[in-house]
Amino acid sequence: MAIHTLSKTERLKKRTDIALVFAKGKALMVPPVKMLYRLVPQQPGTVQMGVVASKKLFKKAVHRNRVKRLIREAYRTQNGAIKLQAQQLDVGVQVFFIYQSKELPTWAPIQATVQQLLEKLADKIAKHV
Repeated sequence: MAIHTLSKTERLKKRTDIALVFAKGKALMVPPVKMLYRLVPQQPGTVQMGVVASKKLFKKAVHRNRVKRLIREAYRTQNGAIKLQAQQLDVGVQVFFIYQSKELPTWAPIQATVQQLLEKLADKIAKHV
């Protein structure tokens, strides 16, 4: 049984790393979530993630935090395959999720969207390396 965690080391927090993901990363899209990812050979076996919900779309911080919490939880419960693949292929992965809808989401659609994005990412990693 896999242990689903999202520790501090698994969060994408450095401003320089986030800027590199936005500048040099590739994008995958399953509406309403866009995912930017970047393969990092210097950090083999690590997977880091970040989430953003626009202040322009969600004026209230409560709603932005809810969106981010849902995406983080969906990622946390489904990230085992990506972690395993990154370790096997000896490559680091940085992932950033961007929520792009004005509607406040519910759990089921977010979980399905994140699952589709992670499956696409797994395919891209396998083809790249």
